[in-house]
Amino acid sequence: MSLKSRKAIAVAGLAAAALASSSSSALADTDSTIKFSCDFPLVGETLLSVNIKTNIPSSWPAGKKTDVWNINTVTTSVTAPDQDGVLVDNAVTGLKLVKAAKVSGTAEADSVVALPDGEVPAAVGLDLPVTNVPATPPLVITAGSKTPALTFPRPGKGTVNVNGLALNLRAVKADGSAITSLSAQQTVPASDTDPGTFDAPCVPAPGESPVIANIEITGGSTATPTATVAPATPTATVAPATPTATVAPATPTATVAPKTPTPTATAAPKTPTPTATATVPPTTGGNNGDPLPAGVKYGYNIAGSATLKTLTKGSLALSGTADASLALATGNFVANLSLNETTGNLVALGFLPVSAKTQIVPLTQTTGNLDPAKGLTASVKVRIKLPEIKALGIPLGGGKDCQAKNPSQINLTSPGFDALDGGTLTGVFSISDLTGCGFLNGIISPLTAGSGNAISLKLTSK
Repeated sequence: MSLKSRKAIAVAGLAAAALASSSSSALADTDSTIKFSCDFPLVGETLLSVNIKTNIPSSWPAGKKTDVWNINTVTTSVTAPDQDGVLVDNAVTGLKLVKAAKVSGTAEADSVVALPDGEVPAAVGLDLPVTNVPATPPLVITAGSKTPALTFPRPGKGTVNVNGLALNLRAVKADGSAITSLSAQQTVPASDTDPGTFDAPCVPAPGESPVIANIEITGGSTATPTATVAPATPTATVAPATPTATVAPATPTATVAPKTPTPTATAAPKTPTPTATATVPPTTGGNNGDPLPAGVKYGYNIAGSATLKTLTKGSLALSGTADASLALATGNFVANLSLNETTGNLVALGFLPVSAKTQIVPLTQTTGNLDPAKGLTASVKVRIKLPEIKALGIPLGGGKDCQAKNPSQINLTSPGFDALDGGTLTGVFSISDLTGCGFLNGIISPLTAGSGNAISLKLTSK
């Protein structure tokens, strides 16, 4: 046999092998992107865009166990308008707000193969490698896994759908310490007992199709009445620089639930990414106690003190509450502050014991800004009231009209304030001359009026 003849036979053999292979499955790599709406603790609805690449074939014989197909994903946080129309990336902004430096975890994809006579569950677990929280959006996490091996009992056309994601994430600070306060804020039951992780369920955003591939189950063996699943262990496609916990997904088991025949799904048009912009809302608030504007809500308990440095010296113990609404896009907030009446045992003129019931009554809502890098600044106007003043146990003045003539402006700062854990706010304030304190008002007023009085408020999450 000549060399030319042998080459011809070899080529014919390779062609026959290729045809035989294509008769069992037609390879067709898929590339889809689904935008998911996720419920994150602290910040609420958060949009994530997930690009999913697979080597799922366009057809597979009925009755034959599938190969283990590759799943590669790139998850990107999405910038979208907030309630004021200001563009914000909730994922990055929320993580930076709690001083997160890195994030990692797992994702469990609620994926199925939808066929005319039922659905075959095909859950896929992914390990999300340790990823740095960026200084500016977006956050991008790359991961990979494999599908379980499946067997389809009957021919038919179907789709591979990702109906949801269950995220279990760990956020840590720059020193490696876990941020445990996020788990207490989540709205779904915890999937584990680790306080350093939090759960975020995700579903396709409105207008998004869950379909990542179309598949036709071709004629073949129908002896197998139900689908079987062989588990596959997911592997991350990105090796993280910092070790990350590996969570193996539960072994999937598939059953075919009979249902009304459903035609092959087609992708719905994607909702365009918003590009609207709006003017940043002002930080001005209303009267204290007015309804708070839309935003992320926080609540704190307050313990602290006010130290007088006038002719009357001493400290007043303070307690109360604060309820705030934060605009993530700007860091601006508005809060309603409530401080309880307190009694201070003070010293006037350096020798005279004085007791004074004191009310610090906020007149305006507290407004300010929270910057993860710079901390918190706040401002509020208050009225100082003195319902009762005694010296050596003898009433000197007071009453419901005894108060400072002018409101006091209190400016507060807290360089290390944490939105979830709280922090200590400090500032100074002045007290104007008193009015309405009785016939000794002219004597009492000079003893209390003055500037440079210090205030310290420690806020802890409710």
